Amino acid sequence: ADLLTDQAEELNVNLILMGTSEVLGIEAFIGTVAETVTRNAPCPVIVVPRNHPYKSIKRICLAVDPDHSIDEQNLSTLLLIAKGCNIPLDIAHVQRGKHEIDESQVDLFEQLKKRSRSEIKLIF
Repeated sequence: ADLLTDQAEELNVNLILMGTSEVLGIEAFIGTVAETVTRNAPCPVIVVPRNHPYKSIKRICLAVDPDHSIDEQNLSTLLLIAKGCNIPLDIAHVQRGKHEIDESQVDLFEQLKKRSRSEIKLIF
């Protein structure tokens, strides 16, 4: 895991896509290496479960937790992927209790939506 995150930083990687391994215990959800990489990577990480059947991607949904903001660089990377693959992107506000999404996040989503000229649906 350390080698992968070090190489990602050294090579200025924008996205890591990796699979999981079969392990027992709490790490079974995403795997020990995948869990370590997602915690320490200098960029976004997409983890695909082991043996998951491939299906073409028809739509991407980004779940936004109001307790954790998303920076513009990571959101821009996701927009580039969606636009480059001609895949619509939904940004959904996942609300816990009465938490509200930060207005600066809404403004960021709106600005990027205008700039990207991609199909982006905001769900709040």
